Amino acid sequence: MGSQRAINGMPLAGAYCASKVAVHSLTQTIALENCNGVTCNALVPGIIDTPANRNNMPEAAHHSWATLESLAQNIVKILQSNTNGLLLEI
Repeated sequence: MGSQRAINGMPLAGAYCASKVAVHSLTQTIALENCNGVTCNALVPGIIDTPANRNNMPEAAHHSWATLESLAQNIVKILQSNTNGLLLEI
């Protein structure tokens, strides 16, 4: 699981952002190294719509957040494809 914060950054979250950049790079590296039927892809959501996030950010625009259903649908889509090395922004 990647994060759009790896692309856009976020104040006071340097370690989190750096760890997600590493996830993105590792995903693409594994995809390049394992071209024999093993695939590696990552979802790259923004904020995920969870009760905890809604409690922590009550004034935010919840309509733009990734839902758990959209995450699940995208996981199924990736699993049913031959995609390899994809960083799928949600």
